[in-house]
Amino acid sequence: MRSIDRVGLLFILLVLAFAGCVDATQELNTAAIDGNLAVAEKMLAKGADVNFQNGEGKTALILAAESGHTEVVRAILEAGADVDIKDGNGCTALTLAAAKGHADSVELLLGKGAQVDPQDKVSRTPLSYAAEYGCIATVGTLLSKGAGLEKKDAEGRTALVWAALSGHPDTAEVLLTAGAEVSMTDGTGRTALIYAASNGHTDAVQQLLGSGAEVTARDDANCTALMQAALNGHTATVQVLLDNGSEVDVWANDGRSALMMAAQRDHSDTLRVLLAGGADVNARDRDGWTALFWAESNGHTEAASTLLDGGAKVNVEDKAGFQALARAAANGRAEIMQVLLENGADPNAKNKEGMTPLMHAAYAGHIDAVDVLLDAGADVNAAAADGWTTALVLAEEKGQTRVAEILKEAGAKL
Repeated sequence: MRSIDRVGLLFILLVLAFAGCVDATQELNTAAIDGNLAVAEKMLAKGADVNFQNGEGKTALILAAESGHTEVVRAILEAGADVDIKDGNGCTALTLAAAKGHADSVELLLGKGAQVDPQDKVSRTPLSYAAEYGCIATVGTLLSKGAGLEKKDAEGRTALVWAALSGHPDTAEVLLTAGAEVSMTDGTGRTALIYAASNGHTDAVQQLLGSGAEVTARDDANCTALMQAALNGHTATVQVLLDNGSEVDVWANDGRSALMMAAQRDHSDTLRVLLAGGADVNARDRDGWTALFWAESNGHTEAASTLLDGGAKVNVEDKAGFQALARAAANGRAEIMQVLLENGADPNAKNKEGMTPLMHAAYAGHIDAVDVLLDAGADVNAAAADGWTTALVLAEEKGQTRVAEILKEAGAKL
């Protein structure tokens, strides 16, 4: 009986000890986050599990390093923590310390044998994160320990690309000085220069160009840095690229030029810079669209005005036989129609089927567009190529009652 009592007592003691250890581990994690060295040391003395991973896979070491609590990191390491254990995202303590720019913690971890180039689940390294966030001191430390300059993540991006796309020219300079390849491409064929230009980081663009970046380089979509800058309306960046020899009249795989991209997004200031740089305002894409068509198709009145001021031809047809006015009428864009008409658009121009802008507007029921065209002198009784289809016929066919009334008031006859 006494033997059974001893076994029971021992079991109870073991349970209590385990519970105490669990409590100590939880308190250690809290101290690691808060940077409370005294509590951390106390919990370590109580036997806290230094390699316990929480629901996110993070240990006390990772939590302390991520928060930049270097002395807590030191204490946990001295207690035997695994310096290279990874959390649920594949990040080590070094990775997260580097991402947050905690240079002291980074140096300590490396001094304790942390791998310098561990890759997380998306294959990013500590150097990649430090470069993205512009942590120059951390970048320098990692490089001094042999961090790989040309290691690529799952998308093929190097540390230099991350520095460029995030707009950190000083960090990019450190990487380039250490030997980073300025023309390295990622999985989409983009270079650091293309990323910097796309995000409007003009200082980074200038820095990369000064380091030998190829201004005419193209990605897999055949887009240049100039196209990306124009698409996103980064006018200052566009100017720098033009000043450094970027070709202005080249086309991406989808047939658009930098001017067309800027028109599509209504970037009038960018359009002016491109036009001043020699862009052909009447160049066409594979569908026969000029930049004016791209402005119209997105309802960008200001861009259309800028292009017209720059010499855009208003009565040209695309490959489908439509002029910009006809497309605007079909889409009910009365404001842009007014601009086109004021710049010489023909309200009675016909496409291959003999359809006029008024017919398109009537068919779609765009009352404002019909009014604009009638005020501009559109022929209310013009017939299509079949000899009998008119704007009124189309309006009644589609049940556009109010449009039919307006047309009749203007003299339309069946």
